[in-house]
Amino acid sequence: MDGAAYFARLDENNEVVRVDVIGTDNAATEQDGINFLRNLYNDQSLNYVQTYKDGTRYNFAQVGGTYDSTAKAFIFRKPFASWVLNTTNYLWESPIGPEPDDGNHYMWDEDSQQWLIWANPGL
Repeated sequence: MDGAAYFARLDENNEVVRVDVIGTDNAATEQDGINFLRNLYNDQSLNYVQTYKDGTRYNFAQVGGTYDSTAKAFIFRKPFASWVLNTTNYLWESPIGPEPDDGNHYMWDEDSQQWLIWANPGL
């Protein structure tokens, strides 16, 4: 095997239910890879999309995430109800902006809608 190709199996709602890895010798083209997997599982109805193909798709597929075929983007699971999707990079962002970058560790508090300093006395 001279490398690997990653394919996301999608359900009828374009949710990623599995990510399969196959050798690139079995996936000379995206269609070859999809056909290889359909034959491997003996099911021609399986819906596959190659994930993060040479930068032509946004993000790497995540089980539980979705695929937007119009944007050619894999979208991760929404981490919090208040977060919004940035349609430039197809990543979720907090409604008040990114986590502060001041050397502290933060966690998002959904109730107060703010970044709180994460204090773990065990560290």
